[in-house]
Amino acid sequence: MEILQLMFPDLSIEVLIAAGEINNNNPERTADFLLDPKNVTMLVESFSIQTGSGVNSDNVEEKKSPRKQPNEEQNKPKRKNETKIEEEKNSDWSDDTDDSTTTDSYPTVTDDEDRDEFLEENSEEFVSEDNDDLFVIKQDSKLLGMSKFDPKDYDKRKSFLPPTEEVKGLLTLNPRQTAVMKYVVSVSKKKSEVAYSQVLDKLAKMKFNKNDLDKTLIYIRDAAPVIIHFNSNTFDKLLNDTHYRNLFEINKQKYNKISGNRVHHESQLFNNLYEKFGTRNHCDPFERPKYGSLNIVNDQKGVKCCSCYGECHMELKGVKLRTTFANMDSFCTKNLASCEYYCHVLSEFSEKELKAIVEVGTGRSTCKNSSLITHYKECQIHGPVKLSENIKVIAFPKNLKSKFSKKVHQFAKINNCAVRWF
Repeated sequence: MEILQLMFPDLSIEVLIAAGEINNNNPERTADFLLDPKNVTMLVESFSIQTGSGVNSDNVEEKKSPRKQPNEEQNKPKRKNETKIEEEKNSDWSDDTDDSTTTDSYPTVTDDEDRDEFLEENSEEFVSEDNDDLFVIKQDSKLLGMSKFDPKDYDKRKSFLPPTEEVKGLLTLNPRQTAVMKYVVSVSKKKSEVAYSQVLDKLAKMKFNKNDLDKTLIYIRDAAPVIIHFNSNTFDKLLNDTHYRNLFEINKQKYNKISGNRVHHESQLFNNLYEKFGTRNHCDPFERPKYGSLNIVNDQKGVKCCSCYGECHMELKGVKLRTTFANMDSFCTKNLASCEYYCHVLSEFSEKELKAIVEVGTGRSTCKNSSLITHYKECQIHGPVKLSENIKVIAFPKNLKSKFSKKVHQFAKINNCAVRWF
C-alpha cells in the first residue's frame, strides 16, 4: 500500500484499497490497473467522490505482464573483476560497470478566450492542447481543497501522472529505498513551495513569466535527461553485466577504504535510512544509490563538467521518480530535491544556468552547450539500474567509433537501447 500511495498520491486510500482487492493485492498489477483512467473513474464513482488523476495520452501504454522485483540474487555481478577507480569521492560514475497507444475521444479547446465558457459546459473533463501535448484534467475538489473547481487556481503541474514508464519505475524500490524517497519528497515539498516565488522573481528580471516556470518544472520532471558518464576503457565490464553498479558493489577493496566517508555522507543526506530501517541496521551494497547528473540543457554530448568521470554516457529511463537531485556534488551540499518538487534547487542555479534551462524547458531551444554549467547537477538514483530496462541511449564520441562500433551496437542490441555518436 505504501508504494501505491507514493505512486498515486492524489488518490484516496479507499480507492487504493479497492484497486488492490480487485488485483489480489499485487502491487504491480494494481499499479497497471490504476494507470488506466477508466479504472480510476470507475472506482471513484463507486465511492461517490470526484478525483483528479490526469494522464498524458502520449505516454499511455498497453498493459504488460507484471515485472518481478529485483532481488539480491539478480543484482549479483556476472563477473568478479575488480577495477581501479580514480575518483574516490564518487561511487557511481563507474569505471565498472512500440507499444501502440489508445485514448478516448475528449472534447477539446485551444482558444484561451473560450476556456471559461467551455469549462462550464464540460465540467467533468477538460483537455488542453498546449505545445502538442494532450492533457486530460478531471475535477478534484478534495485534492484542490476548494468547494468549487476554479481553473484559474488549478495547479496542473500536480494533477498529471508522469510518463508511464517512470511511474512503473517506482515498483523496483524495496521498502528501505521507498522510505528514502518518501523522506526526500516530504522535505522537498515544503522547500520547493517556499522557493517557487523566489525563482519566479528571478525569472521576471529575465523577462520570463509564471507559465515559463511551470513549463520548465514539467520539463525537469518529465523530460530532462538523467545521465551517467563512464570511461570507454571500462565498457567491456559494462557489456558483460546486467546492471550498472555502485562502488560498494564493484570494488570491495576500495569499499573498505572509503566506505566510512560514503556511508556517513549518505546517512546525512537520507536521514540515516540506508543505515537503520525497521529491524535491519545493515544495508546491502546493491541497495545503495548510484550517482549521475541531470542534463539540464539536453546537451547531446553529455555534461561537460562531468567529463572527468568519462567521455561516454548513458541516458536513463524509468528512474526519474526514484531519483533525488542536488545543485552540485552532494559532498558540497545537503539540499536535495525530487523531480516533482525542485524549486529550491532551481533557485540555486546561476543566472546563466537558470536562463538556459528555461529556454530549453519552454521549447525556445532544443538544447544548449553544457559548458555554461558551473556545477554539474548531481543525481542519486535509488533502486536498481538494470541495463535492459533503464538505458534509453548509449552515447560515445565519434572519434571512438572505429574502435567501439561493434561492441556498442552489441550492447544496444542486448539492452534494447539507442546509440548516439557525437
